Amino acid sequence: MIPDQTAPRSEPPAWDRLTSETLLAPMLIQLLIADARDYLASAIDDDGDLSDLYGNTTLKPKPRPYALPYQGVPKASVMSEAEIATDLARGVDPWSLDLHGHKGLSPTNLHIPALISAVELCALFPRVDDAARLLDADGLSVFVLTNPAQLGRVESGISGVISALRDCVPPPKTQKQSIACSVPMQNGTVSRNPMEQRRTFARKIDEALSAGHAMIALCDNVQAISDAGRAAMAPAMIWPQLTAEMIMFLLKQTHSVTGQVAEDVIASILPSDEDLNRIATPLICHAFRASSTLAVAKRLAKYAETAKRTCPKLTLEDVKGLPEATAKLRAVVTDLRHWQAGQVTWADVSASALLHGPPGTGKTMLAEAMAGSAAAHFFATSFTDLQAAGHMGDYLKAMAAAVAEAIANAPSVIFFDELDSYGARDAATSAKHDKYM
Repeated sequence: MIPDQTAPRSEPPAWDRLTSETLLAPMLIQLLIADARDYLASAIDDDGDLSDLYGNTTLKPKPRPYALPYQGVPKASVMSEAEIATDLARGVDPWSLDLHGHKGLSPTNLHIPALISAVELCALFPRVDDAARLLDADGLSVFVLTNPAQLGRVESGISGVISALRDCVPPPKTQKQSIACSVPMQNGTVSRNPMEQRRTFARKIDEALSAGHAMIALCDNVQAISDAGRAAMAPAMIWPQLTAEMIMFLLKQTHSVTGQVAEDVIASILPSDEDLNRIATPLICHAFRASSTLAVAKRLAKYAETAKRTCPKLTLEDVKGLPEATAKLRAVVTDLRHWQAGQVTWADVSASALLHGPPGTGKTMLAEAMAGSAAAHFFATSFTDLQAAGHMGDYLKAMAAAVAEAIANAPSVIFFDELDSYGARDAATSAKHDKYM
């Protein structure tokens, strides 16, 4: 139920070819790392801990010119292949270590949500000029996050990212309000009162517009934006998904003093892009707290495997042998994503599908796979389940409850099995109970 591309956007940058001259990612990441270094001393409170750095406060970078970070000589450059293999077998990445012993900032002091959000944002705005257009835009810029696992992470990191972005972009630039309004879903779970949260979200946007602020807002679909906000907003943009290439690029910035890593070995360890996006934000942060590039990759692989076991997510890509049915359901997913981005109205969305075939041919599996591809909740019921509730009144209450649960946990896919058992409305039957269906 959620899609493909939705708004025109730049192609993701070739992460291995990034330079600091015109492309944004190295500048933005290094500024955030420098901010963490600067705030490390000032964040230590009277108790001697780092609660100010890791608490509810957000990094507020100080304006500064961008300077290239120290680039050391890889220790591996003077090692034999056998010596490199020995180090890698011990979990040491000699390509990331400086031959002269220079140390980088400890990864325990980094603001990981901001760094990951920054590298994802750079997939949309790979060059400094692209970012300048974002900051100079009036009104409302909207990012749609179709992956619930990203919502809390991006909301936590976006303020620091936009503040650092201002240091990367040459003046003139607007003082765009770097806010992340509360989103209807947080930390991958639905709010207990999603409608109230949506109203609060819309009200915040209206208040900021009334005050004349330019804004950046995060939401799970464009329909959460108020009417005034939709009138003032630029075309919505889908927030990019985390990829293994982004992880590799980030490791070169955060865990390497040389700007190099053992790419082939790390690539063989990292999980797939799809599996990466199943990992909860706290676990991604914990992985990046590891001291070496290889340890980060191994933690991510471990957490991705755990996520697959505990929260299996069947998608249409996993379905084999039903090309026509999967193609139709992919179209439904694409329609939903376009609706989320505000490109089509709900009336234009193919919101339902009829699956038919003998028992055991994969109807339930297809519905579940569509929900997985759409990052939606899946609810399944059947005529037998509903009829077991009791007489007709209880049966209808059970049906209404199933639909209400799916609506409360939207976005959702609800599957009604045994549809042919629900009764027919042809001339051969009495019309007495037609109103029930």
